[in-house]
Amino acid sequence: MATTMVKASEARKALFGLMGRSERLRERFIITRDGRPQSVLMSAGEYEEWVETLEILRDRVLVRKIARGLEDERKGRLHSHREVFGRPFRAKS
Repeated sequence: MATTMVKASEARKALFGLMGRSERLRERFIITRDGRPQSVLMSAGEYEEWVETLEILRDRVLVRKIARGLEDERKGRLHSHREVFGRPFRAKS
C-alpha cells in the first residue's frame, strides 16, 4: 500500500483518478496545501477497516481476550470444531 503526496491543486484536477487508484490499488494520498499535509484520501473500505481496528483497540477487555487467545494458540491449547460443537465444520456454499 503506497502513500503518495499530492498538492491540493493537483488533487482537485485528478480527483476521480485518485479515487479510482485508492479503490483499485489501495493507494493512499496525502493532500498538501502550501507544502503541509492537510488531508488523506483513501478508499472507503480501508477507512472502515481502520475504524474497526481502532474500536477494537479501545476495548481493553477485548484486547486482553485476544492476547489470551493468541497465547493459547502459541502454547497449543486449541480445540477442534468437532470438540467444541460436537460435529465437523462444514462451510456454507
